[in-house]
Amino acid sequence: MQYYKKRKSNREVIRLAKKKANGEKKPKVLILIKIFQSLLPSLPYYPSNRNKMTVTFQQLYNARCDKSGNPHYWKPQPISATPFAFDGDFGIRESLEKILASSDYLEIDVREYTGEVWRKLQGEVSPTCKKLLQRNVHDETVHSDAIKLCCAAYPVSEKVRQEAQNISERWRSACGHPIQKAYLLEVSVFLACSLPLLLRTGGHSLTWVTTQISRDEQVHVALNKYLSVKLCGAEIPEELRQLRRDTVAWLTDGLDIAQWRINQKWFLDRSDEMVSQGASRKLTGFTSASRYAPPFEDENSKLGY
Repeated sequence: MQYYKKRKSNREVIRLAKKKANGEKKPKVLILIKIFQSLLPSLPYYPSNRNKMTVTFQQLYNARCDKSGNPHYWKPQPISATPFAFDGDFGIRESLEKILASSDYLEIDVREYTGEVWRKLQGEVSPTCKKLLQRNVHDETVHSDAIKLCCAAYPVSEKVRQEAQNISERWRSACGHPIQKAYLLEVSVFLACSLPLLLRTGGHSLTWVTTQISRDEQVHVALNKYLSVKLCGAEIPEELRQLRRDTVAWLTDGLDIAQWRINQKWFLDRSDEMVSQGASRKLTGFTSASRYAPPFEDENSKLGY
């Protein structure tokens, strides 16, 4: 099991920035600017900060290979059940059960959507792009295996599993290109709801698995968004837009962490932000209190690549 270095808290960053700024005897306005600038690296969901980053598909592919240039995949391991945060109160236990059940179906669905696109692509994209897409297909198999091990450690009821299967069938029968479905599921359901909840409230074992999956998903989203726009245009069918909200609403139905003001509406708003902006500052704040540094905030080199 791999552990990760905890990043500095925002409070610590502010304290150090004030100390440095006061030492330089700058005007108060410049001190505030300096503090704000010092916070930006810890806010990857902040759109202005995110737009400064430019990464090519070749760099994405290379970052996920071993020293000899061959694709590197993490290997799921059996886990033991550890306590949820707050002992599963506030609707957390029910939401996590739904997340595991739905992921058991939807990870396979995303693999099939992505695989269908990979098989049909000809000269529309570069060889590197297609090679990265093939890598992503295999990632989904790894994710599916990991989720099945999680379901073995945290049993899912037949009722919840049937509801998850119904959600999966709705995605399969909905109109829209397969790459649009894969992109929308990953950016608005996985990254905006399922993974943050597992990371923040799932306890030690689920948090570790989530960290592994999340570093893959952020690469998938980057590629799938590009392919979605290139192959289908920027417009997402209304049926898919409504379906992703229905999915998030089902996952978080009954969730209410009053002290954080985290509930169903909060996650629906974050899902909207991730689709419209590709970023959510509030999600960063939510996951920053996790046992590990949020996986969306670490470079690949710090996550085992």
